[in-house]
Amino acid sequence: YILLNHKDQLESVLTLAHESGHGIHAELSNEKQNALNCGHPTSLAEVASTFFEDFVLTEVLKDTKDEKVIQAILDKKIHDDTASIFRQVAFYNFEKELHHDFREKGFLTKEYISDLFCKHMKSYMGDAVIEDESMRNGWIYVSHFRRFFYVYSYASGLLISKALQKMVKDDKKNIVLVKRFLESGSTQSPKELFKGIGIDITKKEFWLNGIEEIKVLLNKL
Repeated sequence: YILLNHKDQLESVLTLAHESGHGIHAELSNEKQNALNCGHPTSLAEVASTFFEDFVLTEVLKDTKDEKVIQAILDKKIHDDTASIFRQVAFYNFEKELHHDFREKGFLTKEYISDLFCKHMKSYMGDAVIEDESMRNGWIYVSHFRRFFYVYSYASGLLISKALQKMVKDDKKNIVLVKRFLESGSTQSPKELFKGIGIDITKKEFWLNGIEEIKVLLNKL
């Protein structure tokens, strides 16, 4: 089952879609694969969740007539996509340097970790955002840091799911390929799995095309 707090708000609807994506991915993999292959690696963990979240958001936008509400939803979506890609990459870079420094130096003070966190948040936000003192301790509340090197999967997962979304938009019959991915578990490497449904994750252009999809949203504002 999926246990969630729920309010009558868009955020709760999208959270339900996101977590249902995880549930559908797990259920289909469990149905089709044996106990050794029903799981999936971290690199695939956030593909289904972001796919279904985007799918539901697209339907919400179709049913929304108020232009101001549409603009507000698009603004939120762009903000969320930016956080899922660029912020999570900054999180990953912070985490990577943190683990490296711990292995080199041993014990690290909270001041040291906070300085390191601010350094990487600054690289993500640039000079346009004023650094607030409370941001220094932001690393404490990110529970995924205690599941080492998970956060990158949000960035890669969203960009891959955008490719899947485009495939379905171009031809609804391609939903069969999405289902094939959801059923595959860990029977293949991510590279081979996506190659089998027409996606080459080894090419830089593939990832850049995902970012271009955000520009499409920007142009709608």
